[in-house]
Parts: sequence; C-alpha cells; structure tokens
Amino acid sequence: HAGDSVSRMAAKVASVEEDNRALQTRESSLARKFTRLENRLADAKEQMKSVQDENANLLLELQSRPTVKQYRSSERRVDELERKLYAAVEAAQESRSVANLRRHVDT
Repeated sequence: HAGDSVSRMAAKVASVEEDNRALQTRESSLARKFTRLENRLADAKEQMKSVQDENANLLLELQSRPTVKQYRSSERRVDELERKLYAAVEAAQESRSVANLRRHVDT
C-alpha cells in the first residue's frame, strides 16, 4: 500500500516535472517571438519615421512650386521676352547693316 503511494507520488512528480519542462519550452518560444515582434515594431517605427520625413519634404517641395496659373503666366512672360529679344537682335542687325551701307555710300 505504501509502495503504491510512493509510486503514485513519483509518477505525479514526473508528470509535474514534464509539465514544467513543457512550460519552460513554451515560455522560451514565446520570449523569442516577443523579441522578434519588438524588433519588427522598431523597424516599422523607423520606416514610418522615414516615410513621414519624406512626406514632409515632398510637401515643402510642393509648396515651393508655382501654381498652374503662376506657371502659365511665367510661360507667357518668357514668350513675350523672347519675342522682344528677337526683335531687338533683328533691330541691331538692321542697324549694323544700315551703318555699313552708309559707310560704303559716304565714301
């Protein structure tokens, strides 16, 4: 009777020890998973910060650009100035031609 009690107790101790090892294994596994998740979270936060910085830079760049209306107005002004420059160059060439012609006529 006492031998049965000791063997039951030994079996119970063995079962508890086995459960304890299983729990330790599970705890180690969960700790590794937790560490991996913490690393992924840190990476995600870093990536999010990078994207936020890029977004802020893009917004600044966008705000520094002219509106479509301003751009078209600038294009018209450039066209106008190009026409004036062309006319001035032509007038200068004509003036030189007239001056050269006068030099030959006056001689």
